[in-house]
Amino acid sequence: DEGEGALAKADDGHRGAKFTLTDAVPLAKAIESKPEGDVLVSGEVEAVCQKKGCWMVLKDGDVSARVPLKDHGFSVPMDSRGKKVQVEGTLTSRTFTEAQVKHLEKDGGGDPGKVSGTRTEHVLSASGVMIQS
Repeated sequence: DEGEGALAKADDGHRGAKFTLTDAVPLAKAIESKPEGDVLVSGEVEAVCQKKGCWMVLKDGDVSARVPLKDHGFSVPMDSRGKKVQVEGTLTSRTFTEAQVKHLEKDGGGDPGKVSGTRTEHVLSASGVMIQS
């Protein structure tokens, strides 16, 4: 499809603020080192909000982090699953309530009836994202 190819050339895959860091580290390594302040991490998109592309889940091996997009100021394409990505932001840990877990499952295209209880996840609050095509 020619139309799609033309669009891909015009879109370099970057969303949000320009990166201030240059050396990306794999997500698993970043989580291990517990960085303070901003970090630039690399991984693969495991899931994307299927409503507006307003969050994604970044995966690196068997480690993952939920990636909310800063102030909902930008979004990622909902078909980004499986693509390599770099994300700059702040890495923390957060416990989601059962209601939040069900809401996130639904927005991710899953069945909220199949999840229960609270869930603690790594959270990478993204100021910028680069999706590699």
